[in-house]
Amino acid sequence: MSAFASASSTAAAGASSAVSNSTTDAALAAASAMGSTAYINATVDVPSFIFHIVLVLLAIAAVFILFTFPRMFAALGRPAHFFTGYFMRGPGANAKVPRLAREYAPRRNNPQRNASTKSTPQRNASTKTMQSARTVGWTDDSHTLDSHAHLLTLPSRSAVNGHLSVPTRVPSWITLTHPIVVSIVNHEVLPGVTFLKGLIIMLIFGVLAYAGLYESNPFSNPVREGYIAMAIFPLAIAVACKNNVLTWLAGVGYEKLNWLHRALGTLLVLCANLHGVGFIYNWAINDTFYTKIVMPKFQYGFVALAGVDLLYLGSRQFVRSKSYTLFLISHIVGLITTAIGMAQHFPVTVPYVVAGVVLYAVDRVLRLARTRTTTAYLTPMSHLNNGTTHVHMPHLTRGYRAGQHVRVRVVGGTGILAWIRALAFSRPRPFSLASRPSGSGAELYIKKERGAFTTGIYKMASGEFASPQKSSNEKGLSEVEAGQPTRAVRLLVEGPYGGPSYTMFESYSGVVLVAGGSGISFALGVLDDLMEAHAAGRSRVRAIEVVWAIADPAALTALLPVLRPLLRPRPSPHSALAIRMTVHYTRAGGRGPLPDPSRLPTGIHLRAGRPDLLHTLDAAIDRVLDARAGPAPHGTSGVVAAACGPHELVAQLEGAVGSLSWERWRDVGGVETVSEAFAF
Repeated sequence: MSAFASASSTAAAGASSAVSNSTTDAALAAASAMGSTAYINATVDVPSFIFHIVLVLLAIAAVFILFTFPRMFAALGRPAHFFTGYFMRGPGANAKVPRLAREYAPRRNNPQRNASTKSTPQRNASTKTMQSARTVGWTDDSHTLDSHAHLLTLPSRSAVNGHLSVPTRVPSWITLTHPIVVSIVNHEVLPGVTFLKGLIIMLIFGVLAYAGLYESNPFSNPVREGYIAMAIFPLAIAVACKNNVLTWLAGVGYEKLNWLHRALGTLLVLCANLHGVGFIYNWAINDTFYTKIVMPKFQYGFVALAGVDLLYLGSRQFVRSKSYTLFLISHIVGLITTAIGMAQHFPVTVPYVVAGVVLYAVDRVLRLARTRTTTAYLTPMSHLNNGTTHVHMPHLTRGYRAGQHVRVRVVGGTGILAWIRALAFSRPRPFSLASRPSGSGAELYIKKERGAFTTGIYKMASGEFASPQKSSNEKGLSEVEAGQPTRAVRLLVEGPYGGPSYTMFESYSGVVLVAGGSGISFALGVLDDLMEAHAAGRSRVRAIEVVWAIADPAALTALLPVLRPLLRPRPSPHSALAIRMTVHYTRAGGRGPLPDPSRLPTGIHLRAGRPDLLHTLDAAIDRVLDARAGPAPHGTSGVVAAACGPHELVAQLEGAVGSLSWERWRDVGGVETVSEAFAF
């Protein structure tokens, strides 16, 4: 945090110096630039005025951070939660690096069978493949269709006496209101812009409009708009950084601030163009255009304007969706052009440019510090979401929270130059972690999309690049069950980022996990962590509802080897924990046979059609109220509903939460939401 404080103090000191030393020069330069008709109001010290406007915006951000302090202090009471989620770590110097992704089934006490299925994966020297870690130790017991996931464990004496180390739940402020308020706040007024986000944008716009219109006419004197654009520049950079003040203090992931970055960027473009076009107009009517345009300071001003417009045009949705590389290049070129042009335009802009550059540099340094090199093992799963690659990283076991994501690069070639080349020129892709921390290693499920990266990963796992040895699949099992060979690959893993932050799932009485397609990775990681916390007596959760919306029901068959051990009952000092998973499919006759619902493990249900999330929430609340667990006045400590998937699915969950009745909302202790929406 000292780096951010240093950047802020740099901006403050520089701006204060500009106020004391450059105010008169800036006013005279503006008057000279505008011509004799320019209107300069001597009662307003513009640099000082704009600097105080920046302080107002920072004060608004500080108030938001202040409101998150109660939840932050509650998380601080759980050091294992509060101090993790920043740097990935290995199992420790003295710990044995695990090779199994998970222990999927109990081993039989058969010495011959155990000898034939040792836990160490066998490498093939000619093809550099490794037998899948998931198949090691697999027995016929693994194929039982009765997981008994619904069974309830008996409470121990310590549980009865209330000596469990369960976390304290601090409800979010909006939970203390009414479901109607939640419905209004989460209502989309524009695509991707909720009512609450719209209010924040209008508040910022109002503050900046006051700064531009107070004793100033933007048509006759557009100097003020240039100052406003100058002030927005470091703020827009700050909220775009992966490591920023709001992320570190308020626990808001960088991906959830992207809308604010776009809003500030749009206001920056608007002010910069009003500033530039206003000068051109005034020069034209005063017949001074040709004498002014040859001056270097104004030429640099138009260089900065060109950079700002390039940033805006290159960040449009159709550019990001068609060519993300073009978007990145336009942003890099535009940012450099804008910074150089601003610094050379007028000296008063230098402190703001320096502040923005320092914030960006600190972010890059922290991103490098949060990057790890590791060896991962890839396994193809052709029936999961029409082609998915399972990635197991046994050397990264700690330092992340369930529900977070990492940014992955593939290292091609050997030697230090290969690592440097991947770090400098390869674009990292974000993927949700699908396993709990302190387990047998971080896991990812990478869905094969039309992009080159995910398709290349899948082809690498399938052996199309190097033709690895294929294992037979005589029983019609999934790749994991049948022993699909696993390939080793070197990765650069950056993160972890995002996640629920100060929202501790284990502090609630009920949890609803909603996943769409590949969003099941998020749900698997959270569910794995909750089951472990329940077994250790560190959880208040008494009911878990999992909803998975998929297109092809064959995806469920492919994931059953993961779900069976994950849902099996575990010894726990707690009382009852009820788990139910409902899989909804929208298309039959896909890449695999339709699973027989009667042969699915107990607790897993298959349904045709789209999910009814309001019904799911009601079912979870019913189970929580039946359990009557927790220290809340009604014996409950609320429900948390988390969704990971397409934007429409996340919006559907938020709408369902807002549709709950006040009585059920009050009785259960409120319902909070956590969203991880897919987006460019």
